[in-house]
Amino acid sequence: MRSFSLGMLELDDPRLAPELAALIACNVTSEAYSEFKIGNWRTVVLWNTSGRDNNGLIAGGEVTARPTPWAQSFDYLNELIEQTFDVSRLRLARAHVLEDGVLIPHRDFLELAPDEPRWCRLHLPIATTSACLHSEEDSVFHMRRGEVWFLDASLTHSACNSGVTPRVSLCLDFALGDAAIETLVVDRDRLRPTTPVVIAREPLDRQFRAGLRSLAKLINRANYREVLNFLARVHFYKAVDINEFFTWIVELASAAGDRELITKMDGFVQFLRYDRNMYQRYAL
Repeated sequence: MRSFSLGMLELDDPRLAPELAALIACNVTSEAYSEFKIGNWRTVVLWNTSGRDNNGLIAGGEVTARPTPWAQSFDYLNELIEQTFDVSRLRLARAHVLEDGVLIPHRDFLELAPDEPRWCRLHLPIATTSACLHSEEDSVFHMRRGEVWFLDASLTHSACNSGVTPRVSLCLDFALGDAAIETLVVDRDRLRPTTPVVIAREPLDRQFRAGLRSLAKLINRANYREVLNFLARVHFYKAVDINEFFTWIVELASAAGDRELITKMDGFVQFLRYDRNMYQRYAL
C-alpha cells in the first residue's frame, strides 16, 4: 500500500483530555462530504482558509489555513499542529469523530484543477480502539493513537468504527507540490519509529459471494442505504479489494431491475471514484 506511518508522537494526556472531551461533545460540525458517511460520523473544523467554523470543504489556491473562531480556544491542539507540522502549507485541518459508522469507499481530491499543486493528507488519531480500522485498495490497517500517517487519499480508501467508543482523528490536508511528504513534519525528532498494524482478513469464499448476490432480491429504494452500509464494511473483515464495492452496488441494482436505482448507483460510483466538480454534492 502507498499509505504509511511517519512515526509516533507522545501526546500530553492532561492537556489533551479537556480538548478531546470538547471535540466529542461539539455540535459545531461540518456537513461537507456527508455523502461519504454512514452512521455516527461528525466533522469538527479546526483550521481552514475561510475562517468560518463549519466550512470543511477543501479549496484550491495559496491561502494558508488558520484556526477557526471556535477552535482558537484549543491551546494544546493548536500548539501540537503548529509545532509538529509545516502550517505554511496547511489548507484544512479537521477532527473526525466516529462512533459506530463507516466511510463509503471513495477517492479524494478529484475536484481539484489539474494545475493545482499536489495535495497530501496526514492523519493523527488522538483517541481510538482496536475496533477502528482504515483501508486502502486491498489493504486494511489500524492507526494507533499518536501515530502520524500519510493516507494516500487519491486511491480508494475507507474507515470504520465497529464499536461505540468514539474514535477521534486529526485529518490535515496540505498543498505539498513537488516536496517530499516527510517535509510536512517540521520536527521529525519528535517522532519515534513504529511498525504498522496491518490486519489479516479471512478469505471471501463462494458461499459469501452467493450471499452478496442474493441481496438483489432485497434491495430497493427504501433500504439501499442499509445495503450500502453493509457492503462498505465487507472488505474490513474479508480479503477483498475495496473497489469490489463499486461493482457490487451496480450489479445489485441491475439485478433488482429498478431503473431509478440503477441510475442512482451508476451516478454514485462516478461521483465517488472517477469525477467530481468543486463543491458538487450527491443526493444519496
